[in-house]
Amino acid sequence: LLHHYGINSTETEVARLAHTRPGSGTSRLGLFRALKILTRGKPGMRVRIVRCDGEGLLRRNRPAVITVGLTENPRTEEEIKAATLWNWQPGAVHDVTFLGRDETNPSKIRIGEPEFGLEKWDAGALDFLYKNMAIFIEG
Repeated sequence: LLHHYGINSTETEVARLAHTRPGSGTSRLGLFRALKILTRGKPGMRVRIVRCDGEGLLRRNRPAVITVGLTENPRTEEEIKAATLWNWQPGAVHDVTFLGRDETNPSKIRIGEPEFGLEKWDAGALDFLYKNMAIFIEG
């Protein structure tokens, strides 16, 4: 997200500013804090936490950090597929960067996944993976 706005920072720096802790990870407010610090002094930049559903995220079609994960007890066909075929751990959540719809295939979205790099997901995955909270940098 920072890179998209031309802000150079390392994962280590963001983790330090967000008060990331081994075993407990990074809280949403910690990430908000880090982004606020790193955008300080950048004209017109504002960090916002926005509650919106998948459709709202797709309508905005702007980069954001989003929280994704499966429910503790996957029930739908899509959730079971994600748990078995894609190795999603039920009950675990983590943050990824939503980079917007794929320009060549609008049924796909581009996701910056910390461990795997750029991925393309079916936009419908937002319905069961996305936890309806996004952090945007506006400006």
